[in-house]
Amino acid sequence: MRRIRDYLTATNLLGVAAAAFVLASLWYTNRLVGQLAEKERRLVDFWAEVYQYISRHEDPESTFLIEHFVLRRDSAIIQVPAVVADENGKPVMHNLHLPPDLPENEQQKIVERELQKMKAGGYPPIRVEYTPGNFQSVWYRETDELIQLRYFPVLTALVLTVFVVVVFVNFYVSQRSRQNKVWAGLARETAHQLGTPITGLVGWIQLLEDSARSDDERMVVEELTKDVERLQRIAERFSKIGSVPELAPYPMLKILTHAVHYVAGRIGKSGRVDVKLDSDLADDCMVEMSPTLFEWVVENLVKNALDALGGTEGFVHITARDAGADVVLDVSDSGKGIPRRDFRRVFQPGFTTKKRGWGLGLSLSKRIVENFHSGRIFVLRSEPGVGTTFRVVLPKRHPRGWRLRWGVLRRLLRN
Repeated sequence: MRRIRDYLTATNLLGVAAAAFVLASLWYTNRLVGQLAEKERRLVDFWAEVYQYISRHEDPESTFLIEHFVLRRDSAIIQVPAVVADENGKPVMHNLHLPPDLPENEQQKIVERELQKMKAGGYPPIRVEYTPGNFQSVWYRETDELIQLRYFPVLTALVLTVFVVVVFVNFYVSQRSRQNKVWAGLARETAHQLGTPITGLVGWIQLLEDSARSDDERMVVEELTKDVERLQRIAERFSKIGSVPELAPYPMLKILTHAVHYVAGRIGKSGRVDVKLDSDLADDCMVEMSPTLFEWVVENLVKNALDALGGTEGFVHITARDAGADVVLDVSDSGKGIPRRDFRRVFQPGFTTKKRGWGLGLSLSKRIVENFHSGRIFVLRSEPGVGTTFRVVLPKRHPRGWRLRWGVLRRLLRN
């Protein structure tokens, strides 16, 4: 957690630095754009004065030099595109780059379209008195270089944003991967450590079974056998954490029935808690899954619901329905409920409201459902003092190819 906090602090500093750089770039670029725009305005003023001069003087040599070296845009003096329009708004002069092989009428259409863009551009025209009492308007727009400079800060901001996001996502994924490796190693070591005593228990049970004489002794051996088989399944579950399980079609109803009956059989028959399974699933409703792992999810949800009752009277209802391409499972209880602010936190490793426990049950369930089975698990509804409903949506067929990759990315973004 300390490394995560340190990295988040570093990420925040990186984000602040990037924002400061973008703001400084915006300020400097806007200042530079303003200066260049003013310079272009002065150039157009000069261009208009030159046009006005040659309109009033008939000096063939001066007129040729001015038109060739000043008014034409391909000269090195003025590069700002401009169009002169008469009092009726019709273009009479321009310095635009036009293909020389275009017919005159096509060139005229291009000039008119460019004039309309200049009028809509927001720059006021420059009035020119080309003959005493007669006026024309010089319209212009920014050069292409100035337009590109205006968008440079936006491009810079986008690049920096992408950079920060990529760095953060890369760390987030690597951190999650590191955490997963720790949990996987712990789970596998637990399974390994359980293996030796379980093997010993199996041998002792065999001895007890051979020496059992009365019905009571045989009943004890039978119950011990069930519990050892249960331990073997638990060890198998832990051994599969960290590796990709092999999924195969399996009847969902069978999984639910076995898991619910097992948990219900361990809470006694006092009648204080009503545990009920309500399903409309057909016996042949097959779902691609790892039976061992998904049964663990159901048991975790039912046990979590029983813990929410706190030993008081209430109910735990499990409902399952066929939703076409998915199977929807709801586990509801009449327990103490969950505040809305904790709807997402309950799936975080270590989060628990109980005095005892590590808070791993729901976290492992989320991993099994979403990472291994490409499903979803979430708090459907909850109200303190009334109860909670967890929902699991499990696809009948495991997605593959781009659907699987998109699902993984979507879960990363959602988490």
